[in-house]
Amino acid sequence: DTVNVTWISVNRTREERLGDTIFHRYNMITFDFNRANLTPGTMRIVNLIRGETAENAQVDVAGYTDRVGDAAHNLDLSRLRAQNTARALGVPVDRAIGLGESVERFDNDLPEGRFLSRSVDVTVKKPINGE
Repeated sequence: DTVNVTWISVNRTREERLGDTIFHRYNMITFDFNRANLTPGTMRIVNLIRGETAENAQVDVAGYTDRVGDAAHNLDLSRLRAQNTARALGVPVDRAIGLGESVERFDNDLPEGRFLSRSVDVTVKKPINGE
């Protein structure tokens, strides 16, 4: 069995330009099972994102979980993951949302898919004009 994964390093983010805004998308900040704390490894990624984020940028954080366990617990856990990441980025926690298991990002029938589902995505929106 295989899991389709798009590997995006911190140095090679997804960049998209829409109108007068540049969007950078960072993903694969992963978490241990049933945990919402950032590890030293994930903190390195967060610090790189923070260092590359302009002051006038809007940062949004979305948290996810695998589908193991109670859906309400997973929703709370995903929210905590997003909020902890937002705090580490210096972003107000109201810019963080938890989506729980409502979005199955990877095949949860496989251990690798469950691991990759326990993550957050960070979207940085930076105006092109008025920098």
